[in-house]
Amino acid sequence: MVVYCFKCGTKNTGRSSCYKCSTLLINDIDNDGIPEYSRDAVKLLCTRCNTFNRVTFETNCKNCGGPLPEVQDENSRISRGKVPTPPPRKIPEDYVNRINKQKKWYNQLKNLEIFKNGIATEGELADIYINTSRSINGKNPWIIEYEFETKSGKFITSKKQTWNKNNQFRKINDLLWVLYKADNPYMNVIWPPLD
Repeated sequence: MVVYCFKCGTKNTGRSSCYKCSTLLINDIDNDGIPEYSRDAVKLLCTRCNTFNRVTFETNCKNCGGPLPEVQDENSRISRGKVPTPPPRKIPEDYVNRINKQKKWYNQLKNLEIFKNGIATEGELADIYINTSRSINGKNPWIIEYEFETKSGKFITSKKQTWNKNNQFRKINDLLWVLYKADNPYMNVIWPPLD
């Protein structure tokens, strides 16, 4: 697709940003020379290598090639992804290795067990805010509060803390996947992992 940069006029072929001035391009869908729409780039953090990516339609990190959250036009532009597979689930090895390197890894082992064998259900984001009571190097984590219903009809409200800045794109009432422990649904995690 040929697109002319509306800022500097440079002709670009098959690009989402101008190769000369890096401006996000207005796209000409039917190649008639008239731009039909533009799409804002979203800044997403790769959880594998901690690189920020400015993406429009891209699905992989420009640095390590790892998967990025899916960019959406509706909702918050963070996709909840596909329904979790039935247990036992295969957890990516790099995520398991990262958990094992953490100082409080013994707490995270419980979460890994829920990721592997938890019961999947649909949840909804109830609230999201920055936790100003904690700070590391001048940065604050996000608190995500969510609700879900168990198979037995019990409603559970939980909250998780995450340092992943991708969560700034979430909105109240966004749908998400939750995995919970069969004998104790208060032990639960968001799928895919927040960090």
